[in-house]
Amino acid sequence: MCHDKKIPIKERILDTALELFLKQGYNETSVSQILKEASASRSAFYHYYHSKEELLFSMAYTYDDAYVEWFRKMPSDIHTVEKLKSYHTFVMERLDSSPHRPLFEALYSHQVATPDVRHIINPGRKYFQIMNLILKEGMVKKEIQSSSSCRELCDMITLYQIGFTYSWLLKKCSFPLVSYSQKVLYPFLDSLRV
Repeated sequence: MCHDKKIPIKERILDTALELFLKQGYNETSVSQILKEASASRSAFYHYYHSKEELLFSMAYTYDDAYVEWFRKMPSDIHTVEKLKSYHTFVMERLDSSPHRPLFEALYSHQVATPDVRHIINPGRKYFQIMNLILKEGMVKKEIQSSSSCRELCDMITLYQIGFTYSWLLKKCSFPLVSYSQKVLYPFLDSLRV
């Protein structure tokens, strides 16, 4: 477990929690156990997280750094529709190959069941900011066209992605997430092309 005091306490708690969730299951892991393994105090835990569920939900944000890095490396001269396809594929590949994949079922089920912030669809996430930037740029360049706003288009694309991911989880990851989702989402993205 993560005992390295050089790692910030918030990160140490999250890393330890995810490791324990994977090793013994989300429901079988207690906050006390996380704190013991992370060498963290209860006050530190509650300073950063309100509950064990919030730790689980924080996992969604850990993917955003990779999305930012993808966006930083994306050449600017690529057509908007191709950027959207590439972004979608990158997101789906990250989910499909994630070491945290066994936790997705708990993440989705607890996210639906809690009245708090919907972290998966939080518009403040970098994931959504990148999607909106791509869409806005495409509209400014007149590479895409729609009667829907950027926000509405972002919501539609996300709805496809979440729907596929949820279905994939319900079917115990028994179909190839990337290629199946491309078959449905790509025609929609192509319909936006000017």
